[in-house]
Amino acid sequence: MIEDEDIGWAVPPNKPAELAAAIKAAVGKAGDLAEMGKRARAAAETKYSFESAIAKYDRFLS
Repeated sequence: MIEDEDIGWAVPPNKPAELAAAIKAAVGKAGDLAEMGKRARAAAETKYSFESAIAKYDRFLS
């Protein structure tokens, strides 16, 4: 989800090298971070909102 929507980086726990790589990638995309934040907010509001979750649950039960 995070990487598919280009809204950030997912780093597994206890993987410092992968964390360092993600930080370097963020620094390399510093100009794009505001847009990534906007996409993340839009995804949260539309796909992962309480209302969206209820609608999905309703469809599941139907």
